[in-house]
Amino acid sequence: RALIARQKQEEAARDRVHDAILSVVELRHPAAFVAFDRLRTHGALLPHETLRDRGELTILDSHPAFMAFVRDRPTVFCSHQWLAWDSPDPNNVHYPAILAACERLCELEGVPPDELYVWVDYVS
Repeated sequence: RALIARQKQEEAARDRVHDAILSVVELRHPAAFVAFDRLRTHGALLPHETLRDRGELTILDSHPAFMAFVRDRPTVFCSHQWLAWDSPDPNNVHYPAILAACERLCELEGVPPDELYVWVDYVS
């Protein structure tokens, strides 16, 4: 019995290592980037579907495509806590903070704002 339990434990550990390795070389979910110059015109965080329908998203489905995109362009990932159950930013608090952070990043890194791409977890 102890041997079987030990084998199951080792198998579970191998599975975790395998999953960790895969997470480094494959995308589990597509990445959805929006150009910062477009994001600045929205006035608020908009849902993925809205930006998709407007043709404003760059969707990357594979790890090689993702790596090539971020290698060739300045990019930033923004994650934030939802402030309501049905809306990520009901009082438009996070949106201006994200814009200010991206603008400051552009200043510090010498990146023209029209070259920056932003992956906001709400739009992916």
